[in-house]
Amino acid sequence: MDYKKLDAPLTLRIESVDDRESRVIPVIVRLADAPSDEQLAVLRGAGVSTASAEHRTVSADLSRQDVERLSDEPWVAMLSLAMPRFPMGSARRGGLS
Repeated sequence: MDYKKLDAPLTLRIESVDDRESRVIPVIVRLADAPSDEQLAVLRGAGVSTASAEHRTVSADLSRQDVERLSDEPWVAMLSLAMPRFPMGSARRGGLS
């Protein structure tokens, strides 16, 4: 696994997952370029259903094994843990109301 491509929250989450094949990790995948047909097939095989030739950033629930495989691909630029986002000032995040 290429840990240089993983952000810190994803690295911590990966280390806490016991089942290597269970797709329970919400991940954002950033690609170096628009994906080729072969790369799209790899992404779809990993469970990325939104992958298309126009998207360089995709997200999916991946397994630890999927993250390991994708991190080793030269055409994957970065993998990060997807986290819920809320509008600024949202009470849900403890912001200003």
